[in-house]
Amino acid sequence: MSTRATRQPSDADLLAIATSAKRDGDVFTVDSSDGTKVYVVTAASCSCPDWIHRKSYEGEPCKHMQGISLKCTAPLPAKYVGDPFEGFA
Repeated sequence: MSTRATRQPSDADLLAIATSAKRDGDVFTVDSSDGTKVYVVTAASCSCPDWIHRKSYEGEPCKHMQGISLKCTAPLPAKYVGDPFEGFA
């Protein structure tokens, strides 16, 4: 297990992952940052080296898993929340 410090992914990184991920049921594919690899991502695992060699042992999600989580749980924009007929009589 590695103990080196790692940077947290930026919101822009996570958004890029969330918007570019391709879904097939509960499995997603995500391109690597440099575009040379494709990772298979689920809610419980990722095929990226960061998760395989470190994050899985630390019990933490990698940035790809975080991005997928964002894609699956993003709230509706505020303008769509609530009663669409509020204010109309």
